[in-house]
Amino acid sequence: MPFDLIGFVVVLILVIGVVMYSGKSAGISIIFSFFPTYLLHTTLPWRDLVIGYGRSPIEKVLIDTILFVLIFLITYIIVRKGISVVFPWTPIQKAFEIAVIAVMISGLIFSFTVKIAGVTSYITTPIMISVFNSTNSLFFWLAGCILALTLVLKR
Repeated sequence: MPFDLIGFVVVLILVIGVVMYSGKSAGISIIFSFFPTYLLHTTLPWRDLVIGYGRSPIEKVLIDTILFVLIFLITYIIVRKGISVVFPWTPIQKAFEIAVIAVMISGLIFSFTVKIAGVTSYITTPIMISVFNSTNSLFFWLAGCILALTLVLKR
């Protein structure tokens, strides 16, 4: 099994555990936090100045990733206060919603990892290249999350 598929499966299993432990509100808050985080991270006026403190390309990527995570955590705390939903009582529906939320979060994590950290050399499987490394992959993951949330947030 290639490294990129193993990585995706490991991230997916970790996210399933987080969503099962933290709940539906936390999972949906994580998804909604990616949108303003990406906007703030890409348009931050002093981002290049902060990244410039890194001496090597690896340090610059690490600084950029830390900056993204800090913005994400602040955004998550703000978004989490406004979202309150619970899983349904039926086990099949609950498992379906956990799976949908986990796939969305894992896909966003991988898409942002490719776009921000630029770890394209580790993605070698053709399906993973087309899903995460194409020019419009981030847009489709973000739009797909909005559409998939209609499955999870039914009333």
